[in-house]
Amino acid sequence: MTGKKEKFTLNDLLCIIFFALPFLQGLVLPLIPRGGILMLLGLAGLTGLIIVKEPNGLVRYADIIILYALMAVLLGTAFWLDPARRIWLSRDFGVKTALLTGGIFAYPAIRFQKTPKQLFRNLKAAILIRGVYYMYQVLEPIRTGYWQYEQFGVIKRSQSHMTWSYGVLMVIAVLSIMAIQEKKRILFIPVGIGLIGILLYGSRGSIVSYAIGAALYILFGERKKLELKKIVIILLAVIFVAFVFSDLGASTVEMLAQRTGIKSRFITTYLNMMQGDKSMDSESNGRDRIWALVLNMIRERPLGYGPMGHRNAIYRIGIKWGYSHNLFLDWLAEYGVLFGSLAIFGLFFMIVRLFRKSNEPIERMLLILIITVSCEMLFSGYYWIHFGIWSILALYVNHFKDRWQQQRQLGLKDIVQFLVAEEIV
Repeated sequence: MTGKKEKFTLNDLLCIIFFALPFLQGLVLPLIPRGGILMLLGLAGLTGLIIVKEPNGLVRYADIIILYALMAVLLGTAFWLDPARRIWLSRDFGVKTALLTGGIFAYPAIRFQKTPKQLFRNLKAAILIRGVYYMYQVLEPIRTGYWQYEQFGVIKRSQSHMTWSYGVLMVIAVLSIMAIQEKKRILFIPVGIGLIGILLYGSRGSIVSYAIGAALYILFGERKKLELKKIVIILLAVIFVAFVFSDLGASTVEMLAQRTGIKSRFITTYLNMMQGDKSMDSESNGRDRIWALVLNMIRERPLGYGPMGHRNAIYRIGIKWGYSHNLFLDWLAEYGVLFGSLAIFGLFFMIVRLFRKSNEPIERMLLILIITVSCEMLFSGYYWIHFGIWSILALYVNHFKDRWQQQRQLGLKDIVQFLVAEEIV
């Protein structure tokens, strides 16, 4: 029946809960004893329940079980063979953090979605919750002039909040898709407000990530000729980013911000580097030291150190996060030059093949969205914790699963027909 409202399912619930996790982790779970553990058990239980309830679910979603089994074997073997790295079972940004932040549940959350439209519908619901949460969070620096948060057991005050800016990046990326796909141009207003918020409080990487997303849209977002309005919007976005990254633009934004009593970390660090007032080392949170160390480690052991095997060396130079702040360096260090390069090639292969094979604009937009937020791992996040890689893998499997299933059924049908023909002969 046309126009019938679609039934809300457990698949929808898992997807919305997963992409609304920042709200739950920031406001709800701290009020519940062992809230993080309960969240982990809830996500795992809901995933299992969906697999069991789906017709032929154990076979249909066997890839989810296989993926988690491979993760367990890979990490378990690495920690069993090397007692020194076991500290990352409980240390911040280790296995415990990966489980309690729930990033690996992105795979089933997306994998369970029947169509790209269903996934995008659930994303919109989750983004509404996330958007409200991030607006609530920004009241803190407006009121006090700084963010206060706990890191490694120490209360810190800062005029910026990188986690907040990457969270807002996810929100404005979805709103941008809605503005383009659903022709709701008014949504570019909150997108602009979000970009201004990132400039004032956020990370340089999140601005670069949004620019990368815009570039991907120009290249792959539309198969047909772009409308004049869209070209104008894209050009304005590019001009805005170029202006902000220029000395004049950065100085202008900083001046306007300081007049309101706000200091932008992004603008200040950018100007310091461009004007030579400070070095890349002082303005990069130690990334240059991390990258130099990891590159030397890769040269010393080109076969790799195994999962999280390079992290103690990074931790010892005073970088408590203990990862490379670059996805590709992490892969090369952990899995070696050969297998790390294969993983990098496989990632690009999946992305390019999805862009080439997908005929649905919303599916390409979703891929651009996930790539945009995954760019955080080029500057910061760690792939065991971030949801990006698992999301791209799920999008790829979802696109080709029907074709693979048809090929398997066709192969079985051919075998049966052959055997029947032989019996008749």
